[in-house]
Amino acid sequence: MILNPSFRHHGWSMSERMWESFGSRPSGGFCGLSELIKKPTMDNYYEEVLNQLKKSEENRKVAFRRNLPSYIWLVVKDLFAFAIILAVFNSATTSFETLLFSLLVLIYLSVEGFFSSYGYKTAQTTMGLANELLQIKKLLKYQENEEEVEKREKALVLFQKLDTCAVIHSVFLLIFFLITLAKLLSSL
Repeated sequence: MILNPSFRHHGWSMSERMWESFGSRPSGGFCGLSELIKKPTMDNYYEEVLNQLKKSEENRKVAFRRNLPSYIWLVVKDLFAFAIILAVFNSATTSFETLLFSLLVLIYLSVEGFFSSYGYKTAQTTMGLANELLQIKKLLKYQENEEEVEKREKALVLFQKLDTCAVIHSVFLLIFFLITLAKLLSSL
């Protein structure tokens, strides 16, 4: 079941959404005891929502543990850049050198920030389009095979990894910017 707030745009009622998430609608008239047991109620619907949220949280924790080495590597690279920036500022002896180094670091931060945000936004747009395509496939009652589902899940894991990496890198870029701004203002 995929929880999608865009259901309200289709004009479906809550009960139609519940039937959509639990499978086919019941036929008219008395259908027998098994039909009554499967009939969704609001409690069943909320229970299904909670189960999906728990599953999502477990998947997120597993993905974080699996991607931990790449996060550590990103932090090491950013700390190395931090050390280089501090070394450059410590080597400046005059206010002109500090001003020049500050401008060079600001140019570096502009280029680095542009490309990292462009890559992140491109991935975000791609995932949004993939989700819309998935909704169209569901409306057309297209059955995905195992390979397509596996590819989509791998793409989601990569996007979550990219999302976390973008936040980590952005924090370091902000720290670099604040240090550079402080050095720039102190040289004036």
